[in-house]
Amino acid sequence: MLSRRWLLIAGGLCSSCGAADQASHKTVVSLDEPGNHPAWSRLPDGSQVRREAQSIEGYSAQQVTRCWRGTNGYDCWSVSQRNLRGMASASITAFRSAVLPTAEPTDGYHCEHDVALVESINRGGQQLTSNMIVDALGQRRRAWSRSFTTAFKKDNGVPGEGQWFDCERAWRRLSDGSTETFTTTLVGRPPLM
Repeated sequence: MLSRRWLLIAGGLCSSCGAADQASHKTVVSLDEPGNHPAWSRLPDGSQVRREAQSIEGYSAQQVTRCWRGTNGYDCWSVSQRNLRGMASASITAFRSAVLPTAEPTDGYHCEHDVALVESINRGGQQLTSNMIVDALGQRRRAWSRSFTTAFKKDNGVPGEGQWFDCERAWRRLSDGSTETFTTTLVGRPPLM
């Protein structure tokens, strides 16, 4: 689900807009309300996809969640791109869900890009640690391994939601296209354990 934090920031920026301008703003529907979740559609490979888009003066966001049915539920990618008054950012998460999800997980492993490409591990919605893989100047650093990520999550009581994947490879798919790239044959089932 599109980040509530981004919606609050976007809303805050527009709270000072004049009454005449506010009539021209697009309405942001809270997808947290029951019955407001976008519908899932089936792709030719049998996976299912859900698309979300929101915009308000100076803010836009797109999110694609794509899931494949497995023996233990669904293996999913959640990919979002946001733009707040020219400041772009993106995030990618791979996770397993017992049912088709209504939101992306806040805990576990995440891959994000704004000025730099960063992987992080979160618990309770709070970042526990992060690692910059590619800095703003394009300098590469060593990414975390699956074994490090798995051990860190286990040792620190992080739920199994967001799981490790090759952050830089997934980011290249997104940056070479868009969130819609994750609905094509260029992207397959996430490599979850």
